[in-house]
Amino acid sequence: MAPSIALRHAIGLWALILAGGPVVAGEVSATGGALGLGTAVNGQLGGSCGLGLCQVGGGTAAGRNLFHRFSAFDTRGGITGVNFSTGGAQNVFVGVTSPLGSFIDKLVSFSSPGNLFWLSPGGIAISGAGGFANIQQLNLSTATGWRVGNGVFDAAGTTAGQAALLSGAPVSGLAGAVNDPATLAALGIQKNGDLSIAGGLLTVDQGLLLDAQGGNVLLQAARLQAKGGSVEIQGQSVRQDAPIESSGTSGGSVTINAAGALTNGAPIQANGSSAGGTINLQAGTSLTSSSAITATGTGPMAKGGTIELTAPSVTLAAAQVDASGAGGGGVIRVGGGVQGSPLSLGGANAINTMVDSSSSLKADTTQAGNGGQVVVWAERATLVDGAISARGGPAGGDGGFVETSGREQLAVSRAPDASAPLGKGGTWLLDPNNLTVNASGPDSNVSGFPNATTTGDSAVIAASTINAALNAGTSVSLATSAGGAQAGDITVSAPISKTAGGAASLSLSAHNNINLNANISSLAGALNLNLVANSDNVGGGSVQRQTSGTFIDLNGGNLNLAGNGDFTLIDDFRNLRFDKSGTGSYLAPFFVRLTGVTIGTDMTFSNEVGIVNDLLLANGVTVNKEANIWRFGTTGLRTLGLAPGATSATVISSGGFILAGQGVIGQTLTIGPGVTLQSSGAGTTQLRDSTASTIINNGTIASTTGGTWSILPAGFINNGAVTANNGTVSISSTSWSNGSTGVFNVGPSGTLNLGGTFTNANPGASNRTGGSVFIPGTFDLAGATLDVGSAGLFGSGGLTQLSGTLLGGTLINTDTTPVLTSGLGTLNGMTIGSNVGINGTLRIANDLLLTNGVTVNKGANNWNFVTTGVRTLGLAPGASSATVSSSGGAIFAGSGVSGQTLTIGPGVTLQSSGAGTTTLTNSSAAPIINNGTIASTTGGTWSITPTSFHQRRHRNTRCFSGLHARYR
Repeated sequence: MAPSIALRHAIGLWALILAGGPVVAGEVSATGGALGLGTAVNGQLGGSCGLGLCQVGGGTAAGRNLFHRFSAFDTRGGITGVNFSTGGAQNVFVGVTSPLGSFIDKLVSFSSPGNLFWLSPGGIAISGAGGFANIQQLNLSTATGWRVGNGVFDAAGTTAGQAALLSGAPVSGLAGAVNDPATLAALGIQKNGDLSIAGGLLTVDQGLLLDAQGGNVLLQAARLQAKGGSVEIQGQSVRQDAPIESSGTSGGSVTINAAGALTNGAPIQANGSSAGGTINLQAGTSLTSSSAITATGTGPMAKGGTIELTAPSVTLAAAQVDASGAGGGGVIRVGGGVQGSPLSLGGANAINTMVDSSSSLKADTTQAGNGGQVVVWAERATLVDGAISARGGPAGGDGGFVETSGREQLAVSRAPDASAPLGKGGTWLLDPNNLTVNASGPDSNVSGFPNATTTGDSAVIAASTINAALNAGTSVSLATSAGGAQAGDITVSAPISKTAGGAASLSLSAHNNINLNANISSLAGALNLNLVANSDNVGGGSVQRQTSGTFIDLNGGNLNLAGNGDFTLIDDFRNLRFDKSGTGSYLAPFFVRLTGVTIGTDMTFSNEVGIVNDLLLANGVTVNKEANIWRFGTTGLRTLGLAPGATSATVISSGGFILAGQGVIGQTLTIGPGVTLQSSGAGTTQLRDSTASTIINNGTIASTTGGTWSILPAGFINNGAVTANNGTVSISSTSWSNGSTGVFNVGPSGTLNLGGTFTNANPGASNRTGGSVFIPGTFDLAGATLDVGSAGLFGSGGLTQLSGTLLGGTLINTDTTPVLTSGLGTLNGMTIGSNVGINGTLRIANDLLLTNGVTVNKGANNWNFVTTGVRTLGLAPGASSATVSSSGGAIFAGSGVSGQTLTIGPGVTLQSSGAGTTTLTNSSAAPIINNGTIASTTGGTWSITPTSFHQRRHRNTRCFSGLHARYR
């Protein structure tokens, strides 16, 4: 018999089944003797059965386990079925030692529900009416043994005494199978036999395991069911031409693992009313699918399940893979995970993956919910001609995620569908090495799939392919890998233009550089542009624009710098928001034009910036303009302001200028509330206009860290804050005003220069904690009173110096030591209404009047009367006396002008003091008429030397001590 047995085993079950081998008389024989386990057949210990219904009893019990061993198990011929009396055991182990294996073409049943572990190293063949009844978990294996608790039941060698000790729980799944070469040798078997199922219906209540160890699995003209349970198949090679179903409430699971080739030629279903199930097909050499593989969620809220297919070579030829769900799309991964990450259900990533034009992969939502995930990946080359979709639900939900990637080569002939009728479009990620966006296809430089032959190291995708997806509301993601001979660049050499549909995103991720050499724009819906350069953080990489005259117009979308690489800005950016979620930076060493732009991240501009329409800043953003020029160039009301929802932002400037009305007429530039213009360093920044424009400050103009702001437009209105603290702010507008909400803040080491022409209403409120306030301009008091001391308009320390003009009002100083410091300042038509000392040279235009009882100490300084006509140093209306005290210097009549006559009014006393000499004189032959008193009664000397001097109060002029007069 041995040669016959060896010959038949060499032929194998595959050959016997496929050739329709001869039918032999059946035999079910229990093993007796020393290796018997107490199994009885038809009531006879170690007995056998060849006709009718074979009754199996006895066996060796251990806890909830029952063990049997058969020297032959072949139901062909006159046997009508086999019934096992389980004695209430939960787990029944059957070992078949025949080198020919087990042949089952009749029903095998249990007397009570239980789990069956069938070990037949010679092989297992199920055909015809073969099947199992009352089985919860069916494990058919060609392994030599099974792990039970801490021990192993060996199909051929475990004795009854040893079996009686195996009371532990059997290890479930493939992990329980043990294959011992010594057992195979003892049985006269060189390798494990095959496992075939041909015809019939194989149904279990919970789980089905088909394990051929080193043999092959052939599923042909049969149907396998484990509704809501699990089906697990393992073999050297697996050909699945029989439908497999684990569908139920939860969808169940189907796992097929072939060490060699796996062919899926019949449907696999793991659908569930509460959720789709799990399907996992893995092969060691190749996986070919040409049937339907579904893990759908069929209930109203059910989501699709998970389907993973992988082998070194994966081919989908007319395969229909579906993980859709009513309440949300599921997951399909073919060849690998996202961007080549490991598969969640195990198995190595594919080397080559092909999806032909007759295949489809769907992870859609069929009712309401978000689309799912579809990934097609290969470590070398990916070819996708089939239809892929991850659609959002027709009743609501966003589109899902689709990736079609080849680490070295990629060819995609049509865009996937990740649209969403009532939500946001999903994302499409492509991940080749070096990728170029061209004006036209083909979208491939590989050929000859499934055995691909490359025609170059680059991948190509047509801009039209991207545009079609964006127009459908599907987001597109393009990524590179450095796995080939190139660096991993993305080059956009043809315009990408979104012309239809809702909002979508375009993401470019390159291991090295992103070269934007063509326009990227949207005319319909916002387009969000995400840029990731130097994605591997190795060897550098940046975003570059190498073609001049190009623009990016996102129609209200965000431009997000998401990676490690920098983005060097040049040319035009329109209708977008600059954002940054990565570690790279925006660099602007060249001229940049911003049209309708929001700056959403800290940025530095190292060259000129042209600004069209408004420039908005996001919350907390700091923009450094350095010492460059910003030119606002649009008519109408324009804003340097905050983006919606923002509360504060800062622009830092170390020089240059911000120019309103560049080349246009009729612009008003507003600095928005919450915006701070901050000077820095030692330079001066000019806030100015080009064409008589007005600048309105509703924010803050601050010089608190050094530097100077010089405010120079034709018109300036401050409704916000002007702050000088450790820096200088100078206002020199032709006309300016401080609104009802405007305030000047002056702090330590700060200087505020009020230039131009302004009125008593213009300065508004002030907050002075130190520093200096200068008036180099003209302050028209319009008859009002100005307190130049600490209690007045200028706060603590008062007016530091007058180098400009106080016009048409009354000057007072209520300080304990009242002083007005003049740096060649001018009092024009002014009245002095309190005691005050004048330090420095003072110019007096028109008259200078003094209120009653006032004493003005001019010190040893010069007073120059500079206006033609009859001018008076006199009393204010209603006053009777006032005094000017002088310890030196001069009072000049007609200083720099001709035709002046200076009159010292009645009641005014010019009083010398100290030891100095004060000269009362003229220039340009201006006469002086004294109608008051010129006195030297407390020391000092008056030297009266005008060309003409008239003393009208006395007929004769008397000389008192200290008074020298020359008269005619």
